[in-house]
Amino acid sequence: MPTELPGGLLSLLGFLAPIIIQLVTRYVPGKLPRYLVALFLSGVTGVAAMAMGGYGWKIDVTFLVYWYTFAQIAFHLVWQPLTKLTGVLVAK
Repeated sequence: MPTELPGGLLSLLGFLAPIIIQLVTRYVPGKLPRYLVALFLSGVTGVAAMAMGGYGWKIDVTFLVYWYTFAQIAFHLVWQPLTKLTGVLVAK
């Protein structure tokens, strides 16, 4: 029995994961705890994607640099402007 998911489903999950992470972190009070929860969920999502893709698990300096760099780029270019525009991550 194959364990790989179809490419379309993986693309859909990749699209929905940030939205789900935003909805989860919306109710976390405080900026730092919200960031840490989002970072943890993103890490879990990334590890799950690597496992589903069949990539070997190897944490090294290059992996951590790429993870941090792309997380920061995505946050500053996409998610921070989007959340400021919509007010999604504003604690209630």
